[in-house]
Amino acid sequence: MSDPNPLPSWVDGPNKSAILDFVARVTNADDPDFRPVAERIATFDNDGTLWCEFPLLVQLLFTLAEVKRLPSQRPDLLDKPAYRAFLADDVKTVASLPKQEVVDAAFAVHAGMTVDDFATAVGEWFSSARHPSLGRLILDCAYQPQRELLAHLRANGFKTFIVTGGGIGASRFATLVWHPSRAGGRIEQQVPARHHRWTAGAQKAGCDGKLRRSR
Repeated sequence: MSDPNPLPSWVDGPNKSAILDFVARVTNADDPDFRPVAERIATFDNDGTLWCEFPLLVQLLFTLAEVKRLPSQRPDLLDKPAYRAFLADDVKTVASLPKQEVVDAAFAVHAGMTVDDFATAVGEWFSSARHPSLGRLILDCAYQPQRELLAHLRANGFKTFIVTGGGIGASRFATLVWHPSRAGGRIEQQVPARHHRWTAGAQKAGCDGKLRRSR
């Protein structure tokens, strides 16, 4: 039996009606807009759509915690404004810096880590990390309307994908934890934006199993 109100957190209005109408049309074999299950694919962004992106992206909140281990290993980084801001927990300065400087800081945290080490670090952080403004566990900060939309689409034969511009390792872990009750996307259904993609070197013949930035 279908759910009579699959999007309870959505305000009744044109947006909710358009979604429900679209799903009804493409799943009705008698409708000219019908699409077989194999063609039902939906993609979504994650930051600001599935999880909070303010005051900083979740990936950068992870970096804020992890970057403090770097000074003893990479003293050369201390002359960079982004690292100094991370070390001082200066969220305001981090948010004001050029995006490339901040992204480079995030990449440096991951550089040289094995896939397993990275997964362990992310998992440990997510187990206790709290949102700086809301005070709740970050894993409890997924947007309910988006979770309902993903669930509704999957219930109607759609395969859903989360497309992210952040580091894919952290977002894949979060979505794995959220699946199926929180986010609803399997690990293989995480699609990294090309300019921010991190890949596991072990997946490439002859590589050493380190996390690397891939263009």
